[in-house]
Amino acid sequence: MGSHRLTAALLAIVTLVLPGAAWAASCEPSLFPQALSPLGFAHVIAAKLPIFRDPEACSRPTGLCPSKAYLVAGNQVISAQTVAGKTCVAFVNGRRPTIGWVDASMLAPLHATPPVGGWNGKWERILGDAEANIQRRGDRIGASLSASAAGANPSDVRTGGADGDLTIRGDLAQMGPQGDPACKVTLRRLGAFLVVNDGASDDANSACGGVGVTMNGVYARVGP
Repeated sequence: MGSHRLTAALLAIVTLVLPGAAWAASCEPSLFPQALSPLGFAHVIAAKLPIFRDPEACSRPTGLCPSKAYLVAGNQVISAQTVAGKTCVAFVNGRRPTIGWVDASMLAPLHATPPVGGWNGKWERILGDAEANIQRRGDRIGASLSASAAGANPSDVRTGGADGDLTIRGDLAQMGPQGDPACKVTLRRLGAFLVVNDGASDDANSACGGVGVTMNGVYARVGP
């Protein structure tokens, strides 16, 4: 690699990790989680742990946004990706999840928690309008998911969804694409929760729905 190319690569890495620089990942509540592989449980070891938001939350071009929200010692969270010393977490307290970035050094990982109950049942997303219905279909297990989001005009309700058989390996399941081959949904059992990712990110909408619609999220079981 030439010296100019090496310098450019190093500058790109520095830009991602320096405080105040453009943030390299998202912890947007409506898109949590961005990936299922790093998910786990952790508990807070700080007396008071501030929660930060993505730069866009306060119209900043760089750096994370302080918020009024915080966690306290003993709170159990779902932890996702860690970037530059900050971990994206979701604290689920009833139907009021709190999602954002916290200091990674103030979290103590918990041992893996096996799924509580099976996959079958009706699940509702804790944040936003979405549900998943997982049932046995003969010798297969199938899932039907749906989500909606309101546009700028209240009458403009956008919808999305996916339906197909699940290939389950341990606590992870993959739904084969149905209709649009780009619509691929991955599901994971984490303790009492079902966590879903359909590939939506800050830069691209999910292939499973309209603009601004995603099935990403943490779901709780609400029925058989």
